[in-house]
Amino acid sequence: MLSLRGMAQFVNQGTLFVTTGTSLVTSEAFTNTGSVTNNGRMSFRANVTNNGSFNAAQGEGLLAGTASQTIAGSTSLTFGKLTLQNTAAGQSMVLAVPVTASQSLSLVDGILKTDATNLLTLNDNAQAVGASNASHVVGPIAKIGDEAFTFPLGNGTTYRPASISPQGTPTDAFTAQYVETSPSQSTSLAACLAVISDKEYWQIDHTSGSGSAQVGLAYQNVATSPSITSSPNLRVVRFNGSVWDPISCSANGGLAAGLVSTDGATAMFGQFTLGTQTPVPTISGLTANPITVCTGSPLTFTATLGNVTGTYTFTLTNGSSTTMGNASGTAFSQTVTATESSSQSFTLTVSVAGQSANSTASVTINALPIASLANNGPLTCALTSVTLTAGSGGSTYLFSAGVSQPNGPSSSTASVSQSGVYSVTVLSGSGCSSVASTTVTSNTALSAPTLQASASSTSNQPISVTATGCAGTVNWLPQGGTGQANGNIYTFTQPGNYTLTATCSVGNCTSPQAAPVSLQILPGGFAIQAVKMVNCTLIDEAKGGYQVQFTPQYSGSNGNQITFAVVNEKAATTEAPPYSLKLYTDNPVITLVANQAGSTEARYAYNWFASCQSGTDPNQQPTTSGIPNQTILVNQAYQLNLNNYFSDPDGQALTYSATGLPGGLSVSGSLISGTPSTTGVSSVQVTALDPGGLQVSSSFQLTVNPMPSTPAGFTIVGVSTVSCEVLSTGLRRVTFTPQYGGVDSSPISFSVVNEMPATTNPGPYSLNLYTDNPSITLSAKQGATTATFLYNWLSICTAPTRVGVAETGPGLQVNVLGNPVEGRTVDVEIRGVAGQAVQLNLVDMQGKLLHQQRLDEAGSVERVSVPIGTGKGLLLLQVNTTQEHRQVKLLKP
Repeated sequence: MLSLRGMAQFVNQGTLFVTTGTSLVTSEAFTNTGSVTNNGRMSFRANVTNNGSFNAAQGEGLLAGTASQTIAGSTSLTFGKLTLQNTAAGQSMVLAVPVTASQSLSLVDGILKTDATNLLTLNDNAQAVGASNASHVVGPIAKIGDEAFTFPLGNGTTYRPASISPQGTPTDAFTAQYVETSPSQSTSLAACLAVISDKEYWQIDHTSGSGSAQVGLAYQNVATSPSITSSPNLRVVRFNGSVWDPISCSANGGLAAGLVSTDGATAMFGQFTLGTQTPVPTISGLTANPITVCTGSPLTFTATLGNVTGTYTFTLTNGSSTTMGNASGTAFSQTVTATESSSQSFTLTVSVAGQSANSTASVTINALPIASLANNGPLTCALTSVTLTAGSGGSTYLFSAGVSQPNGPSSSTASVSQSGVYSVTVLSGSGCSSVASTTVTSNTALSAPTLQASASSTSNQPISVTATGCAGTVNWLPQGGTGQANGNIYTFTQPGNYTLTATCSVGNCTSPQAAPVSLQILPGGFAIQAVKMVNCTLIDEAKGGYQVQFTPQYSGSNGNQITFAVVNEKAATTEAPPYSLKLYTDNPVITLVANQAGSTEARYAYNWFASCQSGTDPNQQPTTSGIPNQTILVNQAYQLNLNNYFSDPDGQALTYSATGLPGGLSVSGSLISGTPSTTGVSSVQVTALDPGGLQVSSSFQLTVNPMPSTPAGFTIVGVSTVSCEVLSTGLRRVTFTPQYGGVDSSPISFSVVNEMPATTNPGPYSLNLYTDNPSITLSAKQGATTATFLYNWLSICTAPTRVGVAETGPGLQVNVLGNPVEGRTVDVEIRGVAGQAVQLNLVDMQGKLLHQQRLDEAGSVERVSVPIGTGKGLLLLQVNTTQEHRQVKLLKP
């Protein structure tokens, strides 16, 4: 081997040829301006400048200086083999001109500095060997070819190689450079990345060709990036222009020779660095509750998750039905609806930051029984119950409320008798259930009957009502009193005001009520029912004189001639109405009298002045003071005079009727009388009806007590208090009837010790009693037997009625001081008409005027003494103003 060693600056200006096996060593700078062919070995220990032709495709170039070396010139150099063996510190070798190694690059010692213009290129099949922290390239390196290659890169102190495994052609070219600085947008990461190196990156470019390559980066000795480790989560990542993205999130290409590679090849190049993948989530304990369930029922899956922070996505599927969503936390729970009966496997997939995990759980889903429900309805008046039939296939049948299931829950049939919606719950042997329903309709609607009355109003004549349109039974519903039902005809015979309706029943069906009819039977007998004002003319204003023309209205006429008169104003006449009278306001009420052969006399108190003022003369409703409760004995005669409790403001005769009377008692005229045959408490209602059809009712309690044990002889067994009237603060008017036992047919003599002499009058008896004498002794004698009874009348009079007879209300108020009247005059107190003229008329029950008195201008309280004479009986005191009228009954015993 020939070794030529130059000890001085070596300048080649001609042709230099180094043959195989020849070694040329230059200790000083080498300059070539001519032509160099190196097939041997050229060792340069100083700077190299090439301004000529340098071809060393078969030879070796050795940079073996001990100080910094620069390869420069105007023309690139090519070596077959290039060896770096410079022992100087730092970047001891610098390329200032492009250099190519066609066979190999050996790195023994020293750092080579390149740049994008002065590039070190390794041709196809050329490899770099021996790189280390002491010897590597700082700057870009180019590699041509399709074989795997490791770029011997570093930062001058640390070896940071990068590798490629091309999948192209021998002409593909790549460049790579290690850059020790923060990469672009180091915080913009793909979802599956936790972190990337923020201190370094590799610039790897595919400069020629279109193939792809697997890329590897050095991961050992990473002092500049302590967050990047050699864990299985290490990834090679590339900046895609917006985020750092690994070739694969799920895995890397493996760890070998201090390099981690991509999981597969990439056709995209640029900035590469190292990153750590987000940890893969874990799923443990995935279970379903319940594990056996019915179709359509809720099914809840639970599991414990690991490696999840923040929000994650999940997918739960059985292959045909999928539920997706977002959740957070390590305790997973999701409820789904079970479908498609079978044994099923559900898979839970949890994904977070690009990482996924899955787990499975098995469940058994049972089918629902097939439920159906039918009925044989509708309900009719003949078919009063329908059968509900559920479809077969269940083991238990649970019907809804209102259903009869006589054979128990194992039976699929039941019955109902009402229309409506009914349901059945069908249970299978596995416990699954289905519900079906059916609607039972009803064709039981009946039309209400139609009512037709023979008349709406009669005078003491029966009224019959006929119901039509009912194929079954007519149910009559009268109000105001009762009549007689005969099939579809109902008849009222007693005077009164009635309302009648009815329903129709066919089988179990009942119709709505018919439209009610209002009926009126006026009392019989001849009566002046009302008066029609024809004309009223003021003829003497100073004296209050009027010319009045009127026509009486009659009821109950039998067709005979009527004789008409006005008490004290017009003599009896048979002339036809209207009648004309000259009347004065000091006599505002006149009594009309009418007679007709075959009828009783009719009277009517006509307030002509009020009629003049209003233009009408309406019939006034009867009034009642109320009937107190009565207590009597069974099988003992009893009577109650109703005229003591009812009156008519127009002075007309009243017709009475009563409901609720016990057996043995009835109404006759104005009396309730008879002998009660049964004991008990009855609620009695009495109705008083005037000839004009107006009525008033009063109710009282009638108690019929058992007859005391048969006495040894005649005795007083009790007292029935008829009424108790307050005459003054310490004075009462008590009306009562003794009740006897042990009577025979002989007369009874009755007296009250110190209060009333003996009388055979059967009663009731009336006494004025003072409250300081609360008990009186009754004495009765029959034959030779005398009986006494201590009557505590004051304890019975617990509800005082009135002082005298007080007609009060807004406006005119009249108080009679002392009633019954004991003397020949009665004091009357008048209030509420201050400044008005007041007329007082005293008439008897036949309408005869007994006394007249006038107050031209009443004060706030007027007390008037009215003479009543020596007569006895019931009198009427009429007190009138131009606007109001009051009438008070006076009793003169």
